[in-house]
Amino acid sequence: MTTIISICRPNKLGLIDLAKSLVRYGNELDKQRKYLLLMTFAEFFCILIKARKSKEKVICIFWDNSLYSLSYLILSRLFFFKTIYYYHEPGGYAHKRRLRATIAYSFFSSFAECVYLSISNFIGISRKDKISSGDYFLPLLYDDIRPLHIKGTKKIGYLGNLKKERLPNVLKEIEPLLNAKGYEVVYFPSIRYGQSTFDKYAFLSQCTAVWNVYAYPYNLSGVTGDAFMSNTPLIVSEFEPFLDILNTNNLAILFDRSEPNEVMVEKIEKSIKIIDDSPPSKSLTSDQSRFGGKIAFLDYWKRCFDEIDNK
Repeated sequence: MTTIISICRPNKLGLIDLAKSLVRYGNELDKQRKYLLLMTFAEFFCILIKARKSKEKVICIFWDNSLYSLSYLILSRLFFFKTIYYYHEPGGYAHKRRLRATIAYSFFSSFAECVYLSISNFIGISRKDKISSGDYFLPLLYDDIRPLHIKGTKKIGYLGNLKKERLPNVLKEIEPLLNAKGYEVVYFPSIRYGQSTFDKYAFLSQCTAVWNVYAYPYNLSGVTGDAFMSNTPLIVSEFEPFLDILNTNNLAILFDRSEPNEVMVEKIEKSIKIIDDSPPSKSLTSDQSRFGGKIAFLDYWKRCFDEIDNK
């Protein structure tokens, strides 16, 4: 039996959730393999010894490019485990600079990516149209067991780090206008809403909409997937890569920066009312499964592991 190990630095909260989702879907839907989330070096060492004795196949998935994960990647290659590096943002230094990342961050992050790309056996890519940058299209997976979405809470949520490319400054600018209409801007993680995975799901269920407005073209955002899988509407820009599927399921609120803030707040309020008054899309459950649920796992992740096992 092949063992699949999902590896991520422990303090990478969003990525850890993705790593856990792979393990959950794998153990539920793929009985030919065993799926594990790596938590400690001791666990990894035990797997190394066991695999060496039994000649068991091992495939390791690396979700981040930290020094923490690099030590596991090097050990994996030394013990002839197959390795997959999940390349979240293809494009290297130039792409990061387009997102207005600092020169230092762009350089060191791109260097780390190059190290992982050169050492790993295979490269996983998050979007089909970027497959030229890797070996397998592997959609991000999101847990589909979540609280029911609550309408009418009048909470506009911001999920994750305050990255300038996601325009948190603009959200701050329009916050007084939103407050005047009875809306509250709330943040996760925070003291008020916690920081665990279950806290995040509860947060998303309580948000009338989630802010994820990017200023520039980008490859993908885990915030989009988390909100979509929670049936939570998203306020997005024209650069949202998954705008079509959000529109299909009546979960997109398009924010146009060229419009005055007062006009955009009126449009946000109107869009929220239309969404709240509309029934869920008939295709929502199947679209979620294909996007980042069970169908996505079976069609892409399991097929990838089948191919690697046979190589």
